[in-house]
Amino acid sequence: MPKLENDEKKVIDRFITDNGIVKLLNSHLKENGLNDFEVEFVKIRRREALICKPHQKKVEVCTKNGICREICFPPD
Repeated sequence: MPKLENDEKKVIDRFITDNGIVKLLNSHLKENGLNDFEVEFVKIRRREALICKPHQKKVEVCTKNGICREICFPPD
């Protein structure tokens, strides 16, 4: 999987923070009477598949902002 570039990180962070998709989802919850719930993070991942070697497992690693990626473990 290609590494996330800094400008991609900035766009994704801006998209999922309180001013983006998280705010939108939380407002939909309130509009539908679900005031006891809130969205804490959004999981965004690349569509392409990661192919690991036979001795490796796919492992998902996420940041606290909800940006996740798969890695092959153990690394070579």
